[in-house]
Amino acid sequence: MRYATLAAMVVGLVAAAMPGTSGAAVPEGKIAVVRVTAIDGLATWNGPVVETRSTAFTYNGTDYRIDPSALGGLTRIQTVILIDRRTDEIRDGVLMKHHGQEVRGVAGEMFEVTDIPGKSLAYQVAMVGGNLRLLGDGDQIVAKAGENGPYHIWKIEGIDLVNQGSVILD
Repeated sequence: MRYATLAAMVVGLVAAAMPGTSGAAVPEGKIAVVRVTAIDGLATWNGPVVETRSTAFTYNGTDYRIDPSALGGLTRIQTVILIDRRTDEIRDGVLMKHHGQEVRGVAGEMFEVTDIPGKSLAYQVAMVGGNLRLLGDGDQIVAKAGENGPYHIWKIEGIDLVNQGSVILD
């Protein structure tokens, strides 16, 4: 029993002393695409509602097409974050719900978001056992009490690993 414990400790120390392997990184020539739904909403509204929409990206099952004004380029980008966002506001007695899209490019596998007020969420894209994973803080919901109280949702919908040629700026 002592030998097995000692052997496990030695293996653990050796693994901890070695630098991180590139096997955990996004492979060369690929881009990780993280899809998110974010809502900055208002609870309980009994009045007129007007909804607007704007788009910055589309997905046809093969390619992600991104408006160049949303993402300047793909140089050094390893992770693209596609956010479907809804923002609510009351203006002149009308609840305005704006549905929009945001695109963020990250030159690496680690990123941080501050979309939830008072919170900083950290994530890492990694290949774990040959499978693409998003490690980190996960989904978040923050709500304040009261009529028309604001709430915020940050929900990770999924992650894909695609060829760089599948992310098209046009």
